[in-house]
Amino acid sequence: SFFFFFFFKYRKEKKKKKKKEKRKEEGKDKKEELSIVSKMFLRLSNFKRLGKATVGQKSLFNNTFHSSKSFKIEKSTQLVSRKIRTVSEGWKDTLVEMGKPLQLHELHDNKGSNYKFKRIGRGMGSGKGKTSGRGHKGHNARSGGGVHPSFEGGQSPLFKRMRKYGFSNKKFKVEYEEVNLSKIQDWIDLGRINPSQKITMKTLLDTKCVSNIKHGVKLLGRGSERLKQPINIEVSSASQSAADGIRNSGGELKTMYYNRLGLRFLLKPDKFQIAPARAAAPISKRSQFDDWGQFTSPKYLKLQALRAQGKSESQSE
Repeated sequence: SFFFFFFFKYRKEKKKKKKKEKRKEEGKDKKEELSIVSKMFLRLSNFKRLGKATVGQKSLFNNTFHSSKSFKIEKSTQLVSRKIRTVSEGWKDTLVEMGKPLQLHELHDNKGSNYKFKRIGRGMGSGKGKTSGRGHKGHNARSGGGVHPSFEGGQSPLFKRMRKYGFSNKKFKVEYEEVNLSKIQDWIDLGRINPSQKITMKTLLDTKCVSNIKHGVKLLGRGSERLKQPINIEVSSASQSAADGIRNSGGELKTMYYNRLGLRFLLKPDKFQIAPARAAAPISKRSQFDDWGQFTSPKYLKLQALRAQGKSESQSE
């Protein structure tokens, strides 16, 4: 019995030695065939199959080297891991030469970039049947249900409990109605505007050349070459090309300042029993107008009258 025990033990150890020698020889062969490996893949892991490996983390080879020993890197063909689809095995990772052109059948998205969405309302076996994950009845179970993100269950929401902050100049924005010189010439040709008389903003509104005037009228220069006669026109603002076109034809252009009250009196004087005095433009805007109006302060008007008479304020008192 002892003899057989030692005999089998000896035979078993002999087989193990042979296996180790075979592995070493196979490792040397693979080492010679694949001598070029990037530094990222020099530290080898215990993955048995290449399909489980990912770039940058594990070995591209099946337990070829079992140490962190660094090898010489020589210039040769570099191998990379690439997914290839086959008819029999489906998608699998294989070693592909770096310089080899990419084939159409090798194109694929990154793992996890696409996933199959969960279908709802397809029976109890699907896991999302019957109520489709919405629960029983209620507002959120209905189509178009749900509440606004600011809804707080009926209590006053935060945006209503807090005061308003900030300031906007929107209500002070001045928007002029635009009219081109070509349209004015068309109105003159049709006989709606008399070029021998002064053309004011009231003239443009009455003849329907402008439909509505809120803050004033701006004259634009399109069609300035069509002007056949000189015109005398008064508007709130004018472009440089429009001013040049009128002056080249021998006409006269004057930019006038009107506040909302003064403009309303100019356009519809029949609605006023007493004519309001024309207001002066703010100091910051006076350079924009040829005629920026006058001061309507009683004190200023009194001083102006005294100066006209050649008296001072102390003499009047």
